[in-house]
Amino acid sequence: MAGLEQLMLVPESDAVACVGASARVLTDRGVTYAVGPSGSVVVLAAHDDPTRSGVWNAERWRLLGPVPDVVEAILNQGAETSRHLFVRLGQDCLYLGTTARCRTEYADGRLTVAELSISPALSYEVLDRVRPPAPVRGLPGVEWLDQLPGDRVAALRTFLTGWFPALRTVAGLPVGARTRVPAALAAFYWLAHHHPALLGSQNRILPAHELHVDQHDGRLVFGAENQGVFQWTLDQGPDDPVVWMVDGHDGPVAMAEPLSGFLVQFSLFETAIGATYRAAAWEVPEPVVSRLTSSLAPVPLLPWRCFGLTSFHVAPGLIACVTDTGNGLYEVTVGAWHRALLRPLAELGDGWQRFDG
Repeated sequence: MAGLEQLMLVPESDAVACVGASARVLTDRGVTYAVGPSGSVVVLAAHDDPTRSGVWNAERWRLLGPVPDVVEAILNQGAETSRHLFVRLGQDCLYLGTTARCRTEYADGRLTVAELSISPALSYEVLDRVRPPAPVRGLPGVEWLDQLPGDRVAALRTFLTGWFPALRTVAGLPVGARTRVPAALAAFYWLAHHHPALLGSQNRILPAHELHVDQHDGRLVFGAENQGVFQWTLDQGPDDPVVWMVDGHDGPVAMAEPLSGFLVQFSLFETAIGATYRAAAWEVPEPVVSRLTSSLAPVPLLPWRCFGLTSFHVAPGLIACVTDTGNGLYEVTVGAWHRALLRPLAELGDGWQRFDG
Protein backbone atom coordinates (compact mmCIF):
# COMPACT_ATOMS: atom_id res chain seq x y z
CA MET A 1 0.00 0.00 0.00
CA ALA A 2 1.51 3.32 -1.02
CA GLY A 3 0.62 6.99 -0.83
CA LEU A 4 -0.51 7.15 2.79
CA GLU A 5 -1.90 10.55 3.74
CA GLN A 6 -2.36 11.81 7.28
CA LEU A 7 -5.90 11.18 8.60
CA MET A 8 -6.59 8.48 6.00
CA LEU A 9 -9.00 5.88 7.44
CA VAL A 10 -8.14 2.29 6.45
CA PRO A 11 -8.84 -1.27 7.65
CA GLU A 12 -6.29 -2.52 10.19
CA SER A 13 -5.17 -5.21 7.75
CA ASP A 14 -4.22 -2.49 5.25
CA ALA A 15 -2.45 -0.50 7.97
CA VAL A 16 -0.27 -3.50 8.80
CA ALA A 17 0.31 -4.29 5.12
CA CYS A 18 1.61 -0.80 4.34
CA VAL A 19 5.13 -1.98 5.27
CA GLY A 20 4.93 -5.14 3.16
CA ALA A 21 2.71 -8.19 2.75
CA SER A 22 5.21 -10.31 4.69
CA ALA A 23 5.23 -8.03 7.75
CA ARG A 24 5.76 -9.71 11.10
CA VAL A 25 2.89 -8.79 13.46
CA LEU A 26 2.94 -8.70 17.26
CA THR A 27 0.28 -7.51 19.72
CA ASP A 28 1.29 -6.56 23.26
CA ARG A 29 -0.91 -4.82 25.87
CA GLY A 30 -3.43 -3.67 23.32
CA VAL A 31 -0.85 -2.24 20.91
CA THR A 32 -0.18 -3.88 17.54
CA TYR A 33 3.26 -3.70 15.95
CA ALA A 34 4.23 -4.74 12.45
CA VAL A 35 7.74 -4.94 10.99
CA GLY A 36 8.15 -5.32 7.25
CA PRO A 37 10.61 -4.73 4.41
CA SER A 38 9.77 -1.02 4.14
CA GLY A 39 9.51 -0.07 7.81
CA SER A 40 7.26 -0.58 10.81
CA VAL A 41 3.74 0.18 11.99
CA VAL A 42 2.27 0.89 15.42
CA VAL A 43 -1.51 0.66 15.96
CA LEU A 44 -2.88 2.16 19.20
CA ALA A 45 -6.28 2.07 20.86
CA ALA A 46 -8.25 5.34 21.19
CA HIS A 47 -8.52 6.28 24.89
CA ASP A 48 -7.37 8.78 27.51
CA ASP A 49 -5.92 6.51 30.18
CA PRO A 50 -2.49 7.61 31.48
CA THR A 51 -1.73 4.03 32.57
CA ARG A 52 -1.91 2.67 29.01
CA SER A 53 0.04 3.26 25.82
CA GLY A 54 -1.67 5.81 23.61
CA VAL A 55 -1.76 9.31 22.15
CA TRP A 56 -0.66 11.76 24.83
CA ASN A 57 -0.96 15.18 23.21
CA ALA A 58 -1.04 16.78 19.78
CA GLU A 59 2.66 16.12 19.19
CA ARG A 60 3.49 12.95 21.12
CA TRP A 61 2.33 9.47 21.96
CA ARG A 62 3.54 7.28 24.80
CA LEU A 63 4.51 3.65 24.93
CA LEU A 64 4.40 2.14 28.41
CA GLY A 65 6.38 -1.03 29.06
CA PRO A 66 8.23 -3.09 29.84
CA VAL A 67 8.16 -3.95 26.15
CA PRO A 68 9.30 -7.05 24.23
CA ASP A 69 12.74 -6.92 22.66
CA VAL A 70 11.29 -6.82 19.15
CA VAL A 71 9.37 -3.65 20.05
CA GLU A 72 12.49 -2.00 21.41
CA ALA A 73 14.21 -2.90 18.14
CA ILE A 74 11.44 -1.08 16.25
CA LEU A 75 12.00 2.02 18.36
CA ASN A 76 15.74 1.86 17.75
CA GLN A 77 15.45 1.72 13.99
CA GLY A 78 17.45 4.38 12.19
CA ALA A 79 15.96 7.65 11.01
CA GLU A 80 16.01 6.35 7.42
CA THR A 81 13.40 3.71 8.34
CA SER A 82 9.72 4.73 8.20
CA ARG A 83 7.65 4.21 11.35
CA HIS A 84 3.93 4.74 10.80
CA LEU A 85 1.37 5.47 13.53
CA PHE A 86 -2.32 4.51 13.44
CA VAL A 87 -5.16 4.66 15.98
CA ARG A 88 -8.14 2.30 15.95
CA LEU A 89 -11.51 3.99 15.44
CA GLY A 90 -14.20 1.33 15.36
CA GLN A 91 -13.38 -1.25 12.69
CA ASP A 92 -10.82 0.95 10.94
CA CYS A 93 -7.60 2.80 11.75
CA LEU A 94 -6.80 6.48 11.35
CA TYR A 95 -3.33 7.23 10.01
CA LEU A 96 -1.57 9.89 12.12
CA GLY A 97 1.71 10.10 10.23
CA THR A 98 5.29 9.08 10.89
CA THR A 99 6.85 8.90 14.32
CA ALA A 100 10.32 9.25 15.83
CA ARG A 101 11.64 8.55 19.32
CA CYS A 102 11.96 11.57 21.62
CA ARG A 103 12.57 10.25 25.13
CA THR A 104 12.98 6.92 26.89
CA GLU A 105 13.17 5.61 30.44
CA TYR A 106 14.71 2.32 31.55
CA ALA A 107 14.47 0.28 34.75
CA ASP A 108 16.55 -2.84 35.43
CA GLY A 109 17.71 -2.80 31.83
CA ARG A 110 14.17 -2.83 30.38
CA LEU A 111 12.46 -0.07 28.45
CA THR A 112 9.58 1.20 30.60
CA VAL A 113 8.54 4.48 28.93
CA ALA A 114 9.07 5.84 25.44
CA GLU A 115 7.75 9.14 24.13
CA LEU A 116 7.56 9.42 20.36
CA SER A 117 6.64 12.27 18.07
CA ILE A 118 3.54 12.66 15.94
CA SER A 119 4.34 14.49 12.73
CA PRO A 120 2.71 16.70 11.70
CA ALA A 121 0.99 17.72 14.95
CA LEU A 122 -2.72 16.95 15.32
CA SER A 123 -5.54 19.47 15.47
CA TYR A 124 -7.69 19.49 18.60
CA GLU A 125 -10.59 18.09 16.57
CA VAL A 126 -8.54 15.04 15.59
CA LEU A 127 -6.98 14.80 19.04
CA ASP A 128 -10.43 14.48 20.60
CA ARG A 129 -11.15 11.54 18.29
CA VAL A 130 -7.98 9.56 18.94
CA ARG A 131 -7.80 10.53 22.63
CA PRO A 132 -11.49 10.83 23.60
CA PRO A 133 -11.94 13.29 26.51
CA ALA A 134 -12.44 11.58 29.85
CA PRO A 135 -14.99 12.98 32.32
CA VAL A 136 -13.75 15.50 34.91
CA ARG A 137 -14.34 14.28 38.46
CA GLY A 138 -13.23 15.07 42.00
CA LEU A 139 -11.28 18.27 41.43
CA PRO A 140 -9.29 19.49 44.45
CA GLY A 141 -10.62 22.85 45.57
CA VAL A 142 -8.97 26.09 46.61
CA GLU A 143 -10.62 26.53 50.02
CA TRP A 144 -7.18 26.33 51.54
CA LEU A 145 -6.61 29.90 50.30
CA ASP A 146 -9.05 31.10 52.97
CA GLN A 147 -6.94 29.40 55.64
CA LEU A 148 -3.65 31.01 54.62
CA PRO A 149 -4.01 34.28 56.58
CA GLY A 150 -4.80 32.59 59.89
CA ASP A 151 -3.25 29.10 59.82
CA ARG A 152 -0.70 28.25 57.15
CA VAL A 153 -0.11 24.77 58.56
CA ALA A 154 -3.81 24.00 58.16
CA ALA A 155 -3.74 25.51 54.65
CA LEU A 156 -0.80 23.29 53.70
CA ARG A 157 -2.57 20.21 55.00
CA THR A 158 -5.83 21.08 53.21
CA PHE A 159 -4.01 21.75 49.93
CA LEU A 160 -2.05 18.49 50.01
CA THR A 161 -4.95 16.30 51.09
CA GLY A 162 -7.02 17.83 48.29
CA TRP A 163 -4.50 16.90 45.61
CA PHE A 164 -3.59 13.58 47.21
CA PRO A 165 -6.87 12.24 48.67
CA ALA A 166 -5.28 9.19 50.31
CA LEU A 167 -3.58 11.57 52.75
CA ARG A 168 -6.92 12.34 54.39
CA THR A 169 -6.50 9.22 56.52
CA VAL A 170 -3.10 10.32 57.89
CA ALA A 171 -2.83 10.08 61.66
CA GLY A 172 -0.24 11.76 63.86
CA LEU A 173 2.98 9.80 63.51
CA PRO A 174 6.48 10.23 64.93
CA VAL A 175 8.50 12.55 62.72
CA GLY A 176 11.65 10.53 63.07
CA ALA A 177 13.94 13.56 63.21
CA ARG A 178 16.96 13.69 65.46
CA THR A 179 16.13 17.22 66.55
CA ARG A 180 13.02 19.24 67.26
CA VAL A 181 11.43 20.73 64.15
CA PRO A 182 8.88 23.55 63.79
CA ALA A 183 5.19 22.66 63.60
CA ALA A 184 4.90 23.32 59.85
CA LEU A 185 7.76 20.95 59.03
CA ALA A 186 6.44 18.31 61.44
CA ALA A 187 3.02 18.45 59.73
CA PHE A 188 4.69 18.15 56.33
CA TYR A 189 6.62 15.06 57.45
CA TRP A 190 3.47 13.41 58.79
CA LEU A 191 1.94 13.68 55.31
CA ALA A 192 5.12 12.68 53.46
CA HIS A 193 5.37 9.54 55.59
CA HIS A 194 2.33 8.24 53.69
CA HIS A 195 3.21 9.80 50.34
CA PRO A 196 7.01 10.16 49.98
CA ALA A 197 6.64 11.96 46.63
CA LEU A 198 5.66 15.05 48.62
CA LEU A 199 9.34 15.43 49.47
CA GLY A 200 9.83 16.60 45.88
CA SER A 201 11.46 15.66 42.60
CA GLN A 202 12.81 18.86 41.03
CA ASN A 203 13.85 20.07 44.47
CA ARG A 204 13.51 18.12 47.69
CA ILE A 205 12.86 18.37 51.36
CA LEU A 206 15.28 16.05 53.14
CA PRO A 207 13.69 13.02 54.81
CA ALA A 208 13.39 13.60 58.55
CA HIS A 209 16.24 11.24 59.37
CA GLU A 210 18.61 13.22 57.08
CA LEU A 211 18.15 16.56 58.81
CA HIS A 212 21.44 17.92 60.07
CA VAL A 213 22.96 21.08 61.47
CA ASP A 214 25.36 23.14 59.37
CA GLN A 215 28.60 23.31 61.37
CA HIS A 216 29.41 26.81 60.05
CA ASP A 217 26.29 28.74 60.99
CA GLY A 218 24.35 26.36 63.25
CA ARG A 219 21.26 26.37 61.02
CA LEU A 220 19.25 23.22 60.30
CA VAL A 221 19.69 21.94 56.73
CA PHE A 222 16.31 20.62 55.55
CA GLY A 223 16.16 20.90 51.76
CA ALA A 224 18.19 20.99 48.55
CA GLU A 225 18.02 21.54 44.80
CA ASN A 226 18.11 18.22 42.93
CA GLN A 227 21.62 18.76 41.50
CA GLY A 228 23.06 20.24 44.66
CA VAL A 229 23.19 23.80 43.33
CA PHE A 230 21.83 25.14 46.60
CA GLN A 231 20.34 24.02 49.88
CA TRP A 232 17.75 25.41 52.26
CA THR A 233 18.41 25.96 55.94
CA LEU A 234 16.38 27.39 58.80
CA ASP A 235 17.06 29.08 62.08
CA GLN A 236 16.58 26.79 65.05
CA GLY A 237 14.33 27.83 67.88
CA PRO A 238 11.54 30.03 66.42
CA ASP A 239 8.11 28.46 65.82
CA ASP A 240 8.06 29.81 62.25
CA PRO A 241 11.69 30.48 61.34
CA VAL A 242 13.34 32.30 58.46
CA VAL A 243 14.36 30.03 55.57
CA TRP A 244 17.74 30.66 53.96
CA MET A 245 18.97 29.71 50.50
CA VAL A 246 22.67 28.80 50.51
CA ASP A 247 24.44 28.12 47.20
CA GLY A 248 28.05 27.84 48.37
CA HIS A 249 29.20 30.94 46.48
CA ASP A 250 27.28 33.94 47.75
CA GLY A 251 26.17 34.53 51.31
CA PRO A 252 22.87 33.02 52.52
CA VAL A 253 19.77 34.71 51.08
CA ALA A 254 16.64 34.93 53.21
CA MET A 255 13.45 33.68 51.56
CA ALA A 256 10.61 36.18 51.54
CA GLU A 257 8.25 33.89 53.46
CA PRO A 258 9.01 32.08 56.73
CA LEU A 259 8.92 28.29 56.87
CA SER A 260 5.11 27.98 56.96
CA GLY A 261 4.73 29.98 53.72
CA PHE A 262 7.81 28.44 52.14
CA LEU A 263 6.40 24.91 52.53
CA VAL A 264 3.14 25.95 50.89
CA GLN A 265 5.09 27.39 47.95
CA PHE A 266 7.41 24.38 47.74
CA SER A 267 4.38 22.08 47.67
CA LEU A 268 2.61 24.13 45.01
CA PHE A 269 5.69 24.08 42.78
CA GLU A 270 6.43 20.37 43.15
CA THR A 271 2.77 19.42 42.71
CA ALA A 272 2.59 21.47 39.51
CA ILE A 273 5.74 20.12 37.88
CA GLY A 274 4.91 16.58 39.02
CA ALA A 275 1.33 16.67 37.74
CA THR A 276 0.31 14.07 35.17
CA TYR A 277 -0.94 16.82 32.84
CA ARG A 278 1.21 19.89 32.29
CA ALA A 279 1.80 22.90 30.10
CA ALA A 280 5.10 24.77 29.97
CA ALA A 281 6.33 27.84 28.13
CA TRP A 282 9.45 29.97 28.20
CA GLU A 283 9.88 33.66 27.39
CA VAL A 284 6.21 34.58 27.72
CA PRO A 285 5.55 38.37 27.65
CA GLU A 286 3.77 39.94 30.60
CA PRO A 287 0.51 40.77 28.72
CA VAL A 288 0.12 37.11 27.75
CA VAL A 289 0.84 35.99 31.32
CA SER A 290 -1.87 38.35 32.53
CA ARG A 291 -4.39 36.84 30.12
CA LEU A 292 -3.41 33.26 31.03
CA THR A 293 -3.83 33.91 34.75
CA SER A 294 -6.83 36.25 34.59
CA SER A 295 -9.28 33.49 35.53
CA LEU A 296 -7.06 32.12 38.33
CA ALA A 297 -6.77 33.22 41.96
CA PRO A 298 -3.36 34.58 43.02
CA VAL A 299 -1.84 32.88 46.06
CA PRO A 300 -1.34 35.73 48.58
CA LEU A 301 2.28 35.04 49.46
CA LEU A 302 5.42 36.98 48.59
CA PRO A 303 7.32 35.66 45.54
CA TRP A 304 9.17 32.39 46.06
CA ARG A 305 12.86 32.42 45.21
CA CYS A 306 14.32 29.39 43.46
CA PHE A 307 15.89 30.07 40.05
CA GLY A 308 13.92 33.28 39.84
CA LEU A 309 11.04 34.96 41.62
CA THR A 310 7.95 32.78 41.28
CA SER A 311 4.33 33.64 41.99
CA PHE A 312 1.49 31.13 42.07
CA HIS A 313 -2.05 31.24 40.71
CA VAL A 314 -4.65 28.54 41.29
CA ALA A 315 -8.12 27.29 40.38
CA PRO A 316 -9.82 24.02 41.29
CA GLY A 317 -7.46 21.32 40.01
CA LEU A 318 -4.99 23.79 38.47
CA ILE A 319 -1.69 25.36 39.61
CA ALA A 320 0.21 27.95 37.56
CA CYS A 321 3.80 28.83 38.48
CA VAL A 322 4.93 32.12 36.94
CA THR A 323 8.65 32.93 37.18
CA ASP A 324 10.08 36.33 36.29
CA THR A 325 13.12 35.70 34.07
CA GLY A 326 13.84 39.40 33.47
CA ASN A 327 13.36 41.78 30.52
CA GLY A 328 9.58 41.58 30.83
CA LEU A 329 9.52 37.83 30.09
CA TYR A 330 8.25 34.96 32.22
CA GLU A 331 8.47 31.19 32.42
CA VAL A 332 5.07 29.57 32.95
CA THR A 333 4.50 26.02 34.20
CA VAL A 334 0.96 24.77 34.76
CA GLY A 335 0.04 21.50 36.45
CA ALA A 336 -3.50 20.11 36.12
CA TRP A 337 -5.56 17.44 37.85
CA HIS A 338 -7.31 16.73 34.54
CA ARG A 339 -6.11 17.60 31.05
CA ALA A 340 -9.43 19.30 30.17
CA LEU A 341 -8.49 22.11 32.57
CA LEU A 342 -5.59 23.04 30.29
CA ARG A 343 -7.64 23.46 27.11
CA PRO A 344 -8.75 27.05 27.94
CA LEU A 345 -5.04 27.98 28.00
CA ALA A 346 -4.52 26.86 24.40
CA GLU A 347 -4.48 30.46 23.15
CA LEU A 348 -0.70 30.52 23.56
CA GLY A 349 -0.57 28.06 20.63
CA ASP A 350 2.96 27.34 19.48
CA GLY A 351 4.27 29.29 22.45
CA TRP A 352 3.82 26.21 24.63
CA GLN A 353 6.89 23.98 24.62
CA ARG A 354 4.69 21.33 26.20
CA PHE A 355 0.90 21.26 26.21
CA ASP A 356 -1.07 18.25 27.43
CA GLY A 357 -4.51 19.81 26.93
